[in-house]
Amino acid sequence: MTNFWILFVIFSIVVYAESYKGELLASVVIFREGQRTPLKEFSQDPWKSDWESIGYGQLSKSGKKQMYELGKWIRERYAEHLPPVYTKNSIHVQAIDFDEAITSAYMVLAGLYPPVDNQTNDVADQQLIPVHTEKISNDFLFMGAACKQFPASTTTSSFRESEYTDRDRLEERLGMKFDPNITLLDVFDTISAARAMNLDKKPSWSDVNFMNVIENNIFNQLAESTSTLDQAKIKIGPLIYEITEYMNQFIPGPPKNVYKPKFKAVFYAAVLDTMISLINGLQTAEVLVLPDHIPEFGSSIMFELREGYLGHKYINIFYKNSTDDLAQIKIKDCSLDCDYQIFLKKVQPLIHEHETAVAECEDGPYEEPQSLEDKYYGVILPFGL
Repeated sequence: MTNFWILFVIFSIVVYAESYKGELLASVVIFREGQRTPLKEFSQDPWKSDWESIGYGQLSKSGKKQMYELGKWIRERYAEHLPPVYTKNSIHVQAIDFDEAITSAYMVLAGLYPPVDNQTNDVADQQLIPVHTEKISNDFLFMGAACKQFPASTTTSSFRESEYTDRDRLEERLGMKFDPNITLLDVFDTISAARAMNLDKKPSWSDVNFMNVIENNIFNQLAESTSTLDQAKIKIGPLIYEITEYMNQFIPGPPKNVYKPKFKAVFYAAVLDTMISLINGLQTAEVLVLPDHIPEFGSSIMFELREGYLGHKYINIFYKNSTDDLAQIKIKDCSLDCDYQIFLKKVQPLIHEHETAVAECEDGPYEEPQSLEDKYYGVILPFGL
């Protein structure tokens, strides 16, 4: 999977330059949290002391810098689109109500809006910009509810019978003993955190086949909740609704209900589940063409609406990994500069208001978590990443 993705990125970097034309009208940037510590503690974790010094589920020093650099990169890309001084109607920022997502949002904003005269104060030498959140049970960015529409396996993230993902074989390969409640997702989360923080001390992790199999299993398990159109409509439909309602305001036509001010850009600080659900759900609906891939810490998906020749409105979708590489994602059966109305028609089967999506889950969302442990490791275990 990794080699295929690299080739895809190289090809896309060559062709995406075609889209640098026309006036940028609106942008939606959805980014995953920066490098962080694992979400869950287990007794045989060889890096337990490293995590405890920061706290579980917290951005590392490198993770904060990573998101700050992402903000600077966005500032450079949108230098002519976003004003240097923040105003209420210039951007909207929303984060999932998890520490790692909120911290990531603030670090991106620090890079995006560096200090400007008359916009700082004696308390903080920076532009202070609000980050909005919703209750987890009412957040369209985190439709990780215990829902009968989703396969049961998406709430267990179990070990699978294979050379690489069987519990006993994996313990032997990693030289680690797992607690009874540890899942394959927990193991992957810890491995990802250790590698991101350069704590990689396990020779077996240099085995490309080993890591690819682990990644494939995790992607497939998390993607199961968007494996049918009905599931994808519930899981990502509310997010697609938000994106299209925002962009529709820039399209001439009959008067519309103004859903939000005409922000120049909207930013969503998300987590792994959001990113995988969005990628796989759009593929399930046959909107996008791209290989399966676990988005890295600090990666982002960008929707850009532009106005070209004679007022033609078109949309481009990009994927940016944790470095400066930017790849255009091909919209199926559409040109690189895809007519917005064609895109709108393609995503129409997914568009779903959040309240309707929740109602269609027979059990509603899930009970509001009572503790941090429940928040991440209860019935929504796979969705806290």
